[in-house]
Amino acid sequence: MFTRGKIEFGLGLLTIGKSWGQRPRPVPSVSEACAFLDEAFALGVRLFDTAPSYGDSETKFGRWLASLDSPARDSLFVATKFGEHWNESKCEPFDDHSRDALIRSLELSLSRLGRINLLQVHKTTPQVLESSALDDALAAARRAGITLLGASVREDVSARMAIADPRFAQIQVPYNRENPRMADVIDEAQAHGKLVWTNRPLMMGSLVSADATQGELASCFRFVLAKRFTGAVLSGTASANHLRANLKAFRQAVNARLKPSA
Repeated sequence: MFTRGKIEFGLGLLTIGKSWGQRPRPVPSVSEACAFLDEAFALGVRLFDTAPSYGDSETKFGRWLASLDSPARDSLFVATKFGEHWNESKCEPFDDHSRDALIRSLELSLSRLGRINLLQVHKTTPQVLESSALDDALAAARRAGITLLGASVREDVSARMAIADPRFAQIQVPYNRENPRMADVIDEAQAHGKLVWTNRPLMMGSLVSADATQGELASCFRFVLAKRFTGAVLSGTASANHLRANLKAFRQAVNARLKPSA
């Protein structure tokens, strides 16, 4: 899927599992989430990113995956994470990077999703990256057939450690015009041959109006795509209308990026 220099569109699945963002919406039911995912597939989305800490996102996504025939399922790239978990009774996430917690999380994600193409360490810190617990958990992931490992990071030190770490082929970072501080990290990852995934292109909706125009959306995506990297831009929504608009804006930005300059 990842051709050098090409940036894919990925759908972040946080909001099918819990309320989040600048203008939070009601969390969809299982049937509503599956209908939304059907629409995403029909629109051509093939890359999906979820996590155990996204409420019941993995469960709903897994229900949808199980409904697909083999060719459709095989066409998808499925990414999830471990390290941040979900406390169902409190309806809030919590961190636990101990060996047992990571392996339990991995096993649960596999039971929900089946084949996982990419497993990322969630809420990464330097201490987590240096721990023997993580080393054991990553070894368990490889034994389970997960060959692509990555790190979802929010600060520079962990990002640079993950880039230098041969265990990881990918990093995921927030990046948008109001939060461009990971620009050098993206360049460094690209120079080291790592896949780069960026998230929050709209900064949780705060960069656009409630009824954002295609121009507003495309401007946000153009900013991200001005960076040169191989990987994906994740856009999170549970609204089919928002997804259609975001996907159209992303494709407009890609076309502008590919157009030769005069």
